Amino acid sequence: MEKFIKKIICFVAISFLLIPIIESICHLIVPKISHHNIFAKSQNLIPKIDSNSIVFLGDSRLEWGIKTEEITNKSGKVINLAMPGSNGFDIIEYMISNKIYPKTLIIGFTPNYGRYKNHNLNKLHYSTKNLIKESFKYWLKQNSFTYNKASINLFLAGKEPYFVNHEYDNYGNVVVKENGDFNKRMELQLKMYKNWNDRFNKNEFKNYLQKLSELVSLLDGKTNVYGIYMPTSDTILSLENDHYNKNEINNMFDYYMDFSDFQPNNDSSYFYDGSHLTLEYAHQFTKEINKSIEKHERTTMYKSH
Repeated sequence: MEKFIKKIICFVAISFLLIPIIESICHLIVPKISHHNIFAKSQNLIPKIDSNSIVFLGDSRLEWGIKTEEITNKSGKVINLAMPGSNGFDIIEYMISNKIYPKTLIIGFTPNYGRYKNHNLNKLHYSTKNLIKESFKYWLKQNSFTYNKASINLFLAGKEPYFVNHEYDNYGNVVVKENGDFNKRMELQLKMYKNWNDRFNKNEFKNYLQKLSELVSLLDGKTNVYGIYMPTSDTILSLENDHYNKNEINNMFDYYMDFSDFQPNNDSSYFYDGSHLTLEYAHQFTKEINKSIEKHERTTMYKSH
């Protein structure tokens, strides 16, 4: 028994010594994948939503392309809770079940949102403890090769990581860096959108529209619900337009901002990869959104009087 315990102690000791050695070697020779921050971001920001907040929901087009500091909200925070693979339904369900009604919700829209499964954020418990836990887990994903072995696996397969860096601010906005130049990144986006277009499921889209309508109706009178179709390059838009009817969507929202007509071709001064806005243009574009919202709200206020 004593020999067995010594073997266990020896094994644990060797393991603890090997981990820093492996980490050090990997940091010298292995390119590290950068990851999206979904759960720590949610734990940090969802508890901050209140009746004075403006909240953005949607996928990475909004997460990268909206800069909340350009949105005017004198009464409260502006929070970017958009994230990859999200149409925002799980967050809306959480807010409704907990009777949290922000001043304004701005929800991204594209026909491809029907395929998103979200991140079950409506089923999580939000607390300081969970924020610390998720923040630490995210730090490990970003920095440790042994906690997340995907970087090592790619390196052994002779491939580079696609995502190089994610820089988040305190309001959920992110600056993302990826490998390759504009054309290389654009090629990968086109491949993905072409695949989505080829496999487009009308029933999924119909269910998405029905669910969207139901959730918006539950918010009626409690929250201003705006919709937004983010700009994208003309090539990618052509792969969505077959399934997009603006008139079908327009009446779902209190106010709908459709930027699908904004088509500056496949221009790297506007788009990082054909789908996501560049950092510089994201600031400029968000200022235009702010003007559009302010104009709508002035008009609404004038009509109500």
